[in-house]
Amino acid sequence: MAVENEPPLLFRNEDAVSKMRRKAAIERPTPTDHTYLFPASIRRCITRFVYGKDEKHLSFEQSGGHDGLHPHLVDEFVRSIIEERAPKIEAITAANWTAAEISAHESAMRVDQEVIVPIFQR
Repeated sequence: MAVENEPPLLFRNEDAVSKMRRKAAIERPTPTDHTYLFPASIRRCITRFVYGKDEKHLSFEQSGGHDGLHPHLVDEFVRSIIEERAPKIEAITAANWTAAEISAHESAMRVDQEVIVPIFQR
């Protein structure tokens, strides 16, 4: 979880205290800057900046926001096309990750109702 102008929070569940409650360990790790791994042409788009001099909101954090995942996925996908190879994160894996995220949101909206996470396979 990230909050603007604060380091990210990392929550780790510890052993269950009771059937419904868990203790969580909270850490504030320092993100590793991997901007140098990207082509020079997109590095400026994945560092901390605002769109214009009059803007106050930070549109992207180091490594492009969302804790750095999106630029890496896009870069890998585009490279796979240019290099004429299958991407490391192929369609089935992407579908399963997305299904888990959508199901988590649906579960949060439907308190006390079971949500089945679909599993995609070849």
